[in-house]
Order: sequence, then C-alpha cells, then structure tokens
Amino acid sequence: MKLRKLEIDNDFESMKNWVTDERTHAMRCYEKAGFVVRKLTPDAFAYKDETWGRCNMEEMKLTI
Repeated sequence: MKLRKLEIDNDFESMKNWVTDERTHAMRCYEKAGFVVRKLTPDAFAYKDETWGRCNMEEMKLTI
C-alpha cells in the first residue's frame, strides 16, 4: 500500500472510511493516522462461497 500526504482544508468535522475486516494491516494504518472503529458489520459482503465483514472507521476533527 502506498500512502501519501493529503492537503485538506480545515473545513471538515470528520472523515469516514470503510475497510473489510480481513484487511487488518490497513485498519492498523488508519488507526495510527487517528481513525477509530465506529461499527463492525460481519458478513456484509458475499461473493461465491466467501463473505467479508465491513469496518466503519472515522476520524473526528479536533477543535481547540
């Protein structure tokens, strides 16, 4: 996975992201960037004989 710095204006309240629960490395990467797990949905996606869970992650903007 290639990460790059994004320039974002400060006019947001939160950023949300969905990750399949199989991608534990990606989830850890997002957690290091400040995202937290908000909701886990097991068996959210199905394809043939496989199912994957879905993880909703969110980063809240800090207001000072």
